[in-house]
Amino acid sequence: MAHDALADAVKTQTTRASLMLIGTMLGGVLVFNSFVASWLFPDDFYRDAMAMVGALLLGSPLVWHAIKHLYYGQDASSGKSTHTRCYKTR
Repeated sequence: MAHDALADAVKTQTTRASLMLIGTMLGGVLVFNSFVASWLFPDDFYRDAMAMVGALLLGSPLVWHAIKHLYYGQDASSGKSTHTRCYKTR
C-alpha cells in the first residue's frame, strides 16, 4: 500500500536526521572538550585529537553534500542542474 511506503520513507528520514543530529551534537561537545582539555592535560595530544574528531564530525556532512552535488552537477541552493545554464544561448 502507499501508506506503508510513505511510512517507511518517513521512518528512514527520521532515523537519518536523528543520526545527523547526534553526530553534530557529539562533534560540538568534542570541540568544546578540546578547549577544556588544554587546561586539564599538559600534553596537547588529547586536545588536538578531540578537536580533530569533532571537526570531522561537524564537517563531514557538509563536505559529503558538496561532493555529491558536484558529482551530479546540481546547484546546492536551488537543486537544479547547472549543466543547462552553461549551454544556453542568448
